[in-house]
Amino acid sequence: HLRKTLCADLGFSPEDRRENLRRAAEVAKQHRQLGNTVIASFITPQQADRQMLRNLLGKAFFEVFIDTPLSLCAKRDPKGLYVKAYAGLIKSFTGISSPFEKPCDPDAVLTTHTSSLLDNIDYLIDTLNLSAINIDPVNMSANVNSLNSNQPSIVSQI
Repeated sequence: HLRKTLCADLGFSPEDRRENLRRAAEVAKQHRQLGNTVIASFITPQQADRQMLRNLLGKAFFEVFIDTPLSLCAKRDPKGLYVKAYAGLIKSFTGISSPFEKPCDPDAVLTTHTSSLLDNIDYLIDTLNLSAINIDPVNMSANVNSLNSNQPSIVSQI
């Protein structure tokens, strides 16, 4: 978890969020140079930060917008962070006390409130393959199946 290691010195100000993303992108870029496929998931509320990532990573950057209503995010929140943010206990919480700019032109949009997990996965694999980022659906399905169980998952976040 980058926030506890490489980015432990950063807070959640806009500048610190930007630096956290830049460091993560540099790590992803190094892994790409080694021939690895990197899937990284980050809340990136500012268009300028997404553009910075696109500029840094070039063709390796593939933006996926998970379009979920804020009310559903709050309902699905296992840590109760939204309740705390609405109560004012968490400052600069994206979408509540800190702005979120909807992506202008993401490479893919997943709608978790209107599509099933498997439909979203199929759509994402098809979209990635059309963009020349080839994903093996057999291995992806095995990883997704592990996400639906209580077993450890192969999928990781950098």
